[in-house]
Amino acid sequence: MNRLAEIQAGVGDSLAAREEAGERISEDAEKIADTCRDMAVRFHRGGKIIVFGNGGAGATPTTSRSNSSIRSSSGNAPSLRSP
Repeated sequence: MNRLAEIQAGVGDSLAAREEAGERISEDAEKIADTCRDMAVRFHRGGKIIVFGNGGAGATPTTSRSNSSIRSSSGNAPSLRSP
């Protein structure tokens, strides 16, 4: 395979992955909006969010769900909605 064909295949794969991610996000739009609202309410009350990890992998949805036992500064568990 020549270099141009490799680049075109890579771009096609990348676009397909973005499209799939967009579709998955749109399927969860209501859950995402609810979670954003819950976070906004907590921030308005003076709550904080503490994010830690080693970069992008530390903020993936899978990691967020696995950390659902973490308590907020007010002592309440965060409202994480997972399937």
